[in-house]
Amino acid sequence: MSSSLNSFNNQDISTLPKISFAFPVLNEELDLARCLRSIRNQNYPSDKLEIIIADGGSTDRTLEIAYQFNCIVINNPFIRAEPGAVLAHKASTGSIKVYFAADNELPDKDWVLSMVRPFLCDPKIYAAFTHIQIDKADNSLNKYYSYLHVDPFTWYVYGNASNPINFSKKFKTSEADGYKLFEFSPVGHPLLALAQGFCIRSNFQRESYNNEDDILPIIQIISEEKKIAYVPRAGIYHFHLRGIMDFIRKYNWRIQNSLTKVDVGYSSRDQYQNLERKIRKYTWLIYGLTFFPAFIESLIWSIKQRALFPLWHAPVCFLLCVLIISNIVKQFVRRILD
Repeated sequence: MSSSLNSFNNQDISTLPKISFAFPVLNEELDLARCLRSIRNQNYPSDKLEIIIADGGSTDRTLEIAYQFNCIVINNPFIRAEPGAVLAHKASTGSIKVYFAADNELPDKDWVLSMVRPFLCDPKIYAAFTHIQIDKADNSLNKYYSYLHVDPFTWYVYGNASNPINFSKKFKTSEADGYKLFEFSPVGHPLLALAQGFCIRSNFQRESYNNEDDILPIIQIISEEKKIAYVPRAGIYHFHLRGIMDFIRKYNWRIQNSLTKVDVGYSSRDQYQNLERKIRKYTWLIYGLTFFPAFIESLIWSIKQRALFPLWHAPVCFLLCVLIISNIVKQFVRRILD
């Protein structure tokens, strides 16, 4: 079956599943139009594409843009992204649901068909995912982030399990027509998140304990021994970082959150980390602050990629370590003063 809609006859098209893109938003006017346009331009029946956004109280043009692209808008009283995603997906009606984000963009018009294909080929396929793809027109810092697939700390801890492109180096793999299947386990799990185009059948029942994290639901699916397909052809853009100040703002907030809240983010998944990852977690500051190992790796990547963007690796690792240490010191001082 070709991924092009032209390969379907009228009867086939009528049996294509309804797809729901559902995601939270909050003041996303800079990214949202690009995101929604890539969905509406899909080579897929328009009456079978639904977009649900949960708005956390936007004060810019977010809602105006959403209505321009015929989105269904619901209120997100929690404001936060993860509870908003839960609300959006509860309101969606597609038989396959796509977890998404306003800073995502679909790289080509056959993305939905490529991602739907595993579900059509094998009724036991429960979910499907792809990888972050580098946009040649993107800024160099975000190209570096997209290359790693994650922030450098998470890359350091998870290694080849942090990027689907490298999963075959870490997990036992089998290949089908247009997709791959890996043998995952909860402990030593891959770093997969619901955002960035994760597709799942509508009967997915997300456990309430993981409503504040977008990786725990993947561990839940793995624990339930569901079949999850990787679709290499699809790819997805993730415009996560606009520059170094954006990096500082976002990761300073994440670090503060991790230090002040129990069982949020990385710490909420601690029970699923194997010994190697636990050791790497505690050696991260040595790796990042010594600078030299990260610099050597960035040089190797730069040569392989024939590009300069991997050279961000050493300074970003160092900066992330500084942010972590400064927040630990602030928390320590605050406790003494209290």
